[in-house]
Amino acid sequence: MNEDMIRYVQSACEGNTDAMARLYSGTLKVSYFLALKLTGDSEAAVEVTKKAYARSFCTITKLKKPDAFEMWMKHNVTSVYRETQKFELDGIEESAPEEAMEFLSADVYTNSDKALAAVYAVDNLSPALRAAIVLHYFSGIPTNSLAKLLNTSEGIINTLLAEAKQTVAAACESGEPADISDGSLPVLTRLLQAQMETVSIPGSEVKDVFSYAVDIYNSFKQVEVTRNTTAEAPAAAESNSDVSSAYEPSIPQKSTTTEAPADNGIDYGVFTDEAPAYPVKSADKKLLFGKIDIEKLKKMRIGRFSLMQVGIAAIALLLVLIIIIAAASGKGKNKDNKKDKNPDASVSQTADTGDSYAEGDYSFIDTGLEECIEIKYLDEKCCAFKSSKTGKWGLLSYEGKVLLQPNFDNFLRCGLGRAYDGSENYHTLVTIENEQYYVTVNLDNVNGDSVVISQEAHSKHQINQQDLDKDAKYDERDRFFEGYAAARKNDKWGYVSEENDKKVINYQYEAVNVVDKSEYAYTDYCRPVTDGLVAVKKDGKMGIINMKNKTIVPFEFDEILVGRNGIFIAKKDGKWGAIVVGDAQKTFQGINLVIETNIEDPDVEAFESEKRFRCVAPKGANVRADAGTDNEKVSELQDEDEVIAVGTKEAEDGVIWLKVKLDNGSYGFVIKDFLREIY
Repeated sequence: MNEDMIRYVQSACEGNTDAMARLYSGTLKVSYFLALKLTGDSEAAVEVTKKAYARSFCTITKLKKPDAFEMWMKHNVTSVYRETQKFELDGIEESAPEEAMEFLSADVYTNSDKALAAVYAVDNLSPALRAAIVLHYFSGIPTNSLAKLLNTSEGIINTLLAEAKQTVAAACESGEPADISDGSLPVLTRLLQAQMETVSIPGSEVKDVFSYAVDIYNSFKQVEVTRNTTAEAPAAAESNSDVSSAYEPSIPQKSTTTEAPADNGIDYGVFTDEAPAYPVKSADKKLLFGKIDIEKLKKMRIGRFSLMQVGIAAIALLLVLIIIIAAASGKGKNKDNKKDKNPDASVSQTADTGDSYAEGDYSFIDTGLEECIEIKYLDEKCCAFKSSKTGKWGLLSYEGKVLLQPNFDNFLRCGLGRAYDGSENYHTLVTIENEQYYVTVNLDNVNGDSVVISQEAHSKHQINQQDLDKDAKYDERDRFFEGYAAARKNDKWGYVSEENDKKVINYQYEAVNVVDKSEYAYTDYCRPVTDGLVAVKKDGKMGIINMKNKTIVPFEFDEILVGRNGIFIAKKDGKWGAIVVGDAQKTFQGINLVIETNIEDPDVEAFESEKRFRCVAPKGANVRADAGTDNEKVSELQDEDEVIAVGTKEAEDGVIWLKVKLDNGSYGFVIKDFLREIY
C-alpha cells in the first residue's frame, strides 16, 4: 500500500488527477470522520473536508514523505477546522501532563452500552475539549504538537485533556484504566476507529468534494503559470494567499499550517507505526454495535444525525465514478444547476401539481411482465418481484428494469412505527437463509443502477415513534415526497402540502399499503407523489390523480405502483403491465424483463472444485464487483478472514483476481496476492 501511495503522490505532484482520485478514495473515510468529530455537524464536516482536500492537492509538492498522505490529510483537516473555530481558552490554568495514556477500563470497549456512552460523551464536549481529545486519541497527536496546532500552550492542552477524559470516564462509568503495556491502542482510540467504520460521507457529496478540490487545484495551477511567466517582479514574490482570495477563502494559504508534518515540527500520528490504521475486526464491530439497546442508540448523535442514521448511510465509494470526475475536471462545472434526484427528499418550494397531464392521456401495455408471479411495493425507489423461473424474489425498478436478479428468499421493509421527518429510519431488507440484510439501491449511478447488500445481518428494531404536532388537522400522516404527503382523517386519506401543511386533496381515498407487523411493516400507507401524480385507491380500485384531484387514469386497476418518468407498473384483470402517461407514450418501448437464472462469467477460469483462502493483508483487502480496482467496492476482508474461491480472472492491467463467495450468497473479486490458499 505504501508503494502505491508513494506512486500516487508522485503522480499527483505532476498534476495527474487520476492519481488524486485514488488518493481521495483511499483517505476520504478517515478525513471526513475526523472533520465530523471536530465540527459535530455533517454540513460543516463536508465543507472542511472539501477545503482540506483542495489545500492538500495544491500544496502536495511540499509533502516530504509521500507515504504519509493520510497523515497529511488529517493535518490539513485539522488546520482548516482550526481556521474557522475560535476557541475560548482565556482563563484556563495550565497543568502538568498526565503520564498515563489509558484512562478507560477494558470493559468500556467490550460493553456496548458503555462504549456508546463514551463516544456520546466525546460528541457532547465543548469544541475545545472535543478537539483536544479527538486529535490526541484518534489522530495520535502528542500534546506538544497539539499545542502548536491549536495555537496555545502545552500546559493548557494538558488541562483540556484532563477535563475531557474525566467527563468521558464519568459518562461511561469507567473503572480502573486498562493495561496497554503490551503496545495495544487505548480504549478510546479503538472506540473512535470502530465508530469511524460506521460513518460515511453523504453519497451526494462524494463527487462534489472531489470536483471542488480539483477545480481549486486547476485554478491554483493557472495562477502559478501566470505568476511564473509574468515579467513583473512584484507578482513573482507574492504568496499563495491571492489564490485563496480569488477562489475560496483560506485555500490555499502559505503558512506553517500548510506545510508537511515533517516541516513544521509536528509529530503527527504517534499510533501509526504501532498499529494498523484500522485495527477493528469484524467481530469487534459486531460486539460494539450489534447488540445495543436501540433506545440508547437513537440518542447517540454526531451533530444533527444519530449513529443509527449515520451507520445506515450508503458507504460505497465508487472509484470509477471518481476517476470519471477527475477526467472531466477543470471544465467549469456549474454546481448551482444540480438537481436532487432523490425521490424521498422533501422540498419546501412550490411543488409540481401535475397540470401538464391531461385526463385520459395514457396507455396500458399488458406485456413484458408475464414471468412475474407477484410484484409488491417495497419503497419509493423500487419494487420486489417473484419469478416463475426461479420461484424467488428480485428487485425491479418502476420503469421495469431488473435491478437484482430473482435469487433471494424475500424482500421487505424495516420500520415498525412512524417517523415523519424523513426516510432514514426506514430501510429495505433482503432475506437470505432466514436472516435479513440491509439493501442500498442507487438509481443515479452514472455507470448504471447499482444495488449493494450489507455483509452483516440486520436485527429487528422499533423505529423512533414520533407524535404529530398538537395542532395537526389530521390523525395520521405519511412522509413528504415532492412537497406532498398523504394524511388521514376519519379513516380516509387525502394529501397535504409541506409548504404550509394545508390540505390539497380531500380525505376520500383508501389506504393502499396495509401494515403487516408479522413481516416488519410497510411504512407508507399510501403512494408517494412523483412528477405531480399519485396512484390512489377508491372503492377497492386504483387510479391516478394529479395534485388538483383531477383523475388522469380512471379507477379500474387492481394495483398501481409508484410512478417514475411517466411509467407506472400496474395490474388489471389479473395481468401485470405498465401504465404510460402523457409524453412518455412517445418514447416508451415496452418492458423487456431479462431474468438470468445462471449467471456465468466466461473470463473466469473456474477451479475444478471450490478452494478455501485466508486473507494475509495486514490492513485488509477490498472486494470488488469485478476484477480491477476501477470496479465498485462491494465488501472488504479483514486480515485472517477466510473465504471460498471458485476461480481466477485476469484484469486489464494483468493483475490476477480471485472470484470469492460472500456471506450473503453473492460473489466478488479480490486481488490474489492478498489471499493465501489453505491446504
